[in-house]
Amino acid sequence: MMKKLVGNVVSMLMEALMWITLIACVIGGAVFGYNQAGVGSAIGGLVAGALAGMLLNTMWWFISVILEIRNYSKKWVGKYKANLESSIPEQDSNSPTSMRMPDFQRILASYGKKIIISLVSLALLAGIIVVAKNFAGSYTGEKKSEKTEEPIESFGFKTVKMPDGKIWMAENLNDASKGGKCQDDNPSNCEKYGRLYTWEEAKKACPSGWHLPSDAEWTALANFAGGDKVAGGKLKAKSGWSNNGNGTDDYGFSLTPDGDGEYSRLWSSTEHNASNAWRRRIDYDGSTVLRDNQHKANPYSVRCVKD
Repeated sequence: MMKKLVGNVVSMLMEALMWITLIACVIGGAVFGYNQAGVGSAIGGLVAGALAGMLLNTMWWFISVILEIRNYSKKWVGKYKANLESSIPEQDSNSPTSMRMPDFQRILASYGKKIIISLVSLALLAGIIVVAKNFAGSYTGEKKSEKTEEPIESFGFKTVKMPDGKIWMAENLNDASKGGKCQDDNPSNCEKYGRLYTWEEAKKACPSGWHLPSDAEWTALANFAGGDKVAGGKLKAKSGWSNNGNGTDDYGFSLTPDGDGEYSRLWSSTEHNASNAWRRRIDYDGSTVLRDNQHKANPYSVRCVKD
């Protein structure tokens, strides 16, 4: 009686552990995905977490099957030895010859569905991993970008072709003929970090065949680089930022700070109202691409996009 009670308690605990594992994987996957790149990735993380939880439960199911087969094997061997010692054949329902098939049928009936579900889950997870990998490469920008050295008029700016096909300048604009100024009025800052333009200057600063990116184009760029929360780290240059706040420069975009080493502030062509326009800001101590609007008279950096 006590042995049966203990067995039932253990079975209930294992079942509860399976559900806890599944729920923990679902929640963990969703939270991880959201922290990586927002709501879209949270949904993918939730699905992946659910499948991961099912796979972990597979281990528990197989362990249960193995343990039960082991117990019946020990029981069968014990009865078989007892029969040999007594030399009296037993043909009742508990004999070794009559108990095997019903017992294994009961085991398969009890765990067969779980095993099939587990194998199907494994196949689904493998398929999702393949699809997600291809999706990540095409959507989040993990394809290799194409660095080019296209001359722009007589300036010879570096450019980079991003995974969405758009070609961006790979350095901040530095064209004194279009206005602007150097950080701290130091010409060496212009050479290293580019010039700072008011919004009105920035709208006219890009060379022929190029334009100041719109607010929507900045958003698309951040999405291709993994989302606002992580894109800054992937776009920032590997050097030039304060307090080791450099990025990984995954695509050759080589985003540099304004000149003080702490911030990169870049205009968009999209107006917010009569006095303000939208911009992007990336700080040395983070990877977030911040979207806000500022007064049009403020001087910020310019990156141009090919028409």
